[in-house]
Amino acid sequence: MKRFRGGLVVKAHRLVYTIQVAITCGGASIGFFQGDVVKLLTDDIPALRPTILAAVPRIYSRIYDKVSLSLSLSLSLSLSR
Repeated sequence: MKRFRGGLVVKAHRLVYTIQVAITCGGASIGFFQGDVVKLLTDDIPALRPTILAAVPRIYSRIYDKVSLSLSLSLSLSLSR
């Protein structure tokens, strides 16, 4: 049997764990993404009031898409009046 020596994913998870331990030891709190961008923007972010929002690029892309859509809809509604 081959021994698994670890890879980039395992090291990334170790880094995330180390960062989580460090910031919680410093008195910070951590909130985890639950999968719904609308809930993240309307409920989670106002409740958590994060100083740092660490996420993978896909989450930032989804947030950007939702905010852009909301802004374009509100602008088109305000211009049509």
